[in-house]
Amino acid sequence: MEAGLRSYNKYSPFPEEVNRILISHLADYHFAPTEAAKENFFKEGIKNNVQIIYPVHLNPSVKKTTSEIIKNMQNVHLIPPVDYFHLVWVMDKAYLVITDSGSIQEEAPSLGKPVLVIRNVTERVEGIKARTAKLI
Repeated sequence: MEAGLRSYNKYSPFPEEVNRILISHLADYHFAPTEAAKENFFKEGIKNNVQIIYPVHLNPSVKKTTSEIIKNMQNVHLIPPVDYFHLVWVMDKAYLVITDSGSIQEEAPSLGKPVLVIRNVTERVEGIKARTAKLI
């Protein structure tokens, strides 16, 4: 991942510097490896258009807390829980899946999606061993 890395010298490293700049203006998604790289996008007027779909649990306490935390994040879309068909459809369209759900840890890799598991431990160790899931 070299998104946003800049030497601002088109001759060094050559041709990598020019390639990175050109690709940045063509790419839809940018995964900057450092804060400095992210700032370079801002300076160059390049916007990262990553959109996040967040099905929120029906528990009123969870809904309230989530809404308060997310309310000013324009790229995060809070939606009500979805049925299984729509859940699979959303996962299939996603670049990656972030979850604490055990079953989704198993299902997302079957769609070719990497999974970030927001738990301290998981009973679904096969995904961790296969490197299709990572505990964060």
